[in-house]
Amino acid sequence: SVGKRLKSALIWVVASAVVCGLVLGILYALIGKVDFTVRHLSSSVQAFPNPNQFGAFTSGQPCIAPLTRQCSANTAPPNSQTTWTMRATFPEYVVALATIVGSVLFTIFGGVGIACLPLSLIFSFVRRPKAVITRSQYIKEATELGKKAKELKKAAEALHQEERSGNKGRKWRKNVKAVEKELLLLENDMNALEEMYPQGEKAEATWAFTVLAYIGKLIFGIVG
Repeated sequence: SVGKRLKSALIWVVASAVVCGLVLGILYALIGKVDFTVRHLSSSVQAFPNPNQFGAFTSGQPCIAPLTRQCSANTAPPNSQTTWTMRATFPEYVVALATIVGSVLFTIFGGVGIACLPLSLIFSFVRRPKAVITRSQYIKEATELGKKAKELKKAAEALHQEERSGNKGRKWRKNVKAVEKELLLLENDMNALEEMYPQGEKAEATWAFTVLAYIGKLIFGIVG
């Protein structure tokens, strides 16, 4: 029923939120700190000099005596540098963590996608339909796809019946994924069949555009 589905969805949402909150909280307690590298600079003071006294400051002596080098970050001694450790706020920590994780994942999946796209276009050209099939072949293939669609419909109805009865174990989820995969393959087969047998008054033009589209995929795959 709808109530059971809402209850199940709410349980999954709450459980996911609790798990994510625990993970973020533990990580925040362990690594939720920020290190700042700072340098301590100091200088003596004296009365404001007249304009002629500015010539006494050089790159080797940028500060007022006796601290001749401790007011410049370029010439300050190494012991003037230290590290401050501060606890970041939780929103800042979440934003920083999301930025880092998102950048890493984008680099990985973006790189894989950029590398796979040209290969996918080239393989699409290789597996293209070579010629238009006859009407009898189209009817035969369409009949086979229709039978397969009926079988998948029965399997989907059986899974839906199991879902209503509350039998949603690992086997049920595995069968659902298998049916979804078969539906995707069936859709691809139907699209391929429509390409191999264009219909309508402009069937020849449709086939010509199909051929040009695959040639374009090959060109973009090679150039990319």
